[in-house]
Amino acid sequence: MSEGLLLQESIPWLLAGWILASVWGHQVAVYRAFVDRIRAGASTSSEEVLRKGKLVGRLLDSDNEFRPWSVEAATLSAVQITFGFLAFYGSFRGLSGSTAAWAAYCLAAAAFLLVLLAERTIIGILGPMVAARPFAAWHMRAAAPAMHVIRLLCKPLRYMLALKENMLCTIIGKEKETGESEEEVAEHIKTLQEEGSELHPEIREIVGNTLDLRNLDVQDALMPRNQVRFLDANDSIEENLSIARSCGHTRLPLCDSDLDRCLGIVHVKDIFRLLAEGKKVDLRDLARRAPNFSPSDPLPVALRKLLQHRAHMAMVLDEFGGTVGALTLEDILEEVVGEIRDEFDVEEDFIIQKDTDSWRVSGMAPVHELPDAFDLGDEDEDAATFGGTLTGQLGRIPEAGEKVELGNLLVEIEQADETRVIATTVRLKKPSGKTDSKGS
Repeated sequence: MSEGLLLQESIPWLLAGWILASVWGHQVAVYRAFVDRIRAGASTSSEEVLRKGKLVGRLLDSDNEFRPWSVEAATLSAVQITFGFLAFYGSFRGLSGSTAAWAAYCLAAAAFLLVLLAERTIIGILGPMVAARPFAAWHMRAAAPAMHVIRLLCKPLRYMLALKENMLCTIIGKEKETGESEEEVAEHIKTLQEEGSELHPEIREIVGNTLDLRNLDVQDALMPRNQVRFLDANDSIEENLSIARSCGHTRLPLCDSDLDRCLGIVHVKDIFRLLAEGKKVDLRDLARRAPNFSPSDPLPVALRKLLQHRAHMAMVLDEFGGTVGALTLEDILEEVVGEIRDEFDVEEDFIIQKDTDSWRVSGMAPVHELPDAFDLGDEDEDAATFGGTLTGQLGRIPEAGEKVELGNLLVEIEQADETRVIATTVRLKKPSGKTDSKGS
């Protein structure tokens, strides 16, 4: 059987393979564009809803795979172009009936350009367009089985490419980065920080805090729910302006009666701009989408996402969608450079050591800043503040004058209201006889 006859008989199968590769490649393109939009902060859907899809959530949480499914997309594109070229070239040859060499070359070029144009239209144009539409989430859920199949089929190819990468790294003498090497780099920096006599003390502290940032979660830096002031979309503009003036913040969450129903973030300068122009102020129109984080999200990841979204404030939600608190860029920066105070901040020392084994501790004192002598065990894992730890231990807000045992501590509640613990006196159960410099 001649090659031309074999090609003619294979055209239906080649067309079927081309159509399958085209549809499959389109699904992969939608997934890739969708994840890219989320990372760029351009998606109009809630990221928490998107994370319910395990496939999307795994890609969003991946620090290294910035371009997801690159191997799968390249494989499907290659299959699509190969099958399409053979199918259209065979069809063109059968229709033309010409046996001249120049005609074969022209038909081959036309077939290649046609399938290349189709591949770029289906994958390069239609994929991102579908990902930007409101029905993209439904589209992706329906296509999830096909995504898992192509992921599985390309696993051997990804393994071979990883081996090739390791071989090339070995040949050129460059070691692949690992978590262990990052630890070693951190230890070297800490050693230089401790031994470098020429470093200014403030610079040493900033370097150390920067390294420690990777060990902190969002809950270590957030502003607790009961401290978050917000604007109510159902109140008048005068009432909301009064709240903005009293708290002194430039950005405030806009909510629908309750902090759990956040509509976005409003900047007060937008309000004043419209008032100065004599225009009607609609806070719903001024609200900008607020990124959402979980309390357990690593703080460096939260910082990167805030910068990607070009946002200064985000809401922190628990697993049920309830608001735990708010996180700002300033909160993260304070973990590096220390407390930042302006003319609206009230000076407050969260932890004051009274004597060798007793302290006055504010309910707002961050858990990770408590003295080393405070051995809370596992009690501090789910709370950002000392008051939150007490409330979580008791299952309620303690009353003023109440005494609580917490780990190795005896805690007396000095002040408390209906929403939070304000101030406490803390004593060690077993006096240490030493002064803890961290709490002074």
